[in-house]
Amino acid sequence: MKVRLSAIAMSLVLFAGVGYAQEQDPVHIEPRVPEKAPKKGRLKAVAPSATDSASAVEETAGPLMPGESSSRDTKIDLSPPKDEGNAYPESEAEGDVRETHAWDPHKAQKDIEVGDYYAHRGNLKAALARYESALTFQDNNEDALWKAGQAAEKLGDKQKALRHYRDYLTMLPKGVRKDQVEKAMARLDQKPS
Repeated sequence: MKVRLSAIAMSLVLFAGVGYAQEQDPVHIEPRVPEKAPKKGRLKAVAPSATDSASAVEETAGPLMPGESSSRDTKIDLSPPKDEGNAYPESEAEGDVRETHAWDPHKAQKDIEVGDYYAHRGNLKAALARYESALTFQDNNEDALWKAGQAAEKLGDKQKALRHYRDYLTMLPKGVRKDQVEKAMARLDQKPS
């Protein structure tokens, strides 16, 4: 009986403590505002005082204003040069920089996996689109080149299949599937369009 009473008393103390903790105001932490780096030439030399333990004195330019970029001093102009199309008429640029994709083998591999899923389900159009997407992230990916050629060939797009097979042989002249690609190209060259 004594053990039971002490367990009940302990439970009451715990529940009372939880209730008290829930009534308290939550702790509010102010967000830290990044500080601006001082512009070149605007640093003022400050002589170290006797209380400074180190010879260097830390200087800050103060907090940023709302909407102000912390990298405005290092902003780079990425716009194309004016009259670029006239200066290089042989280029296929339409007067503006086209979107490019970063080299990313991980995204390429993911696109290949999704393409394989679509191919397994019989959706060759979607599979071809994913294999070609993989080539935007890694243009010399052996699996993507081979599978894109295969999917295009099965869809009856002879020109696209030949393009992917040629790219394979150009980028991977000693690739694992070199013989298979050459056979596929010979087979497509024999078929009437």
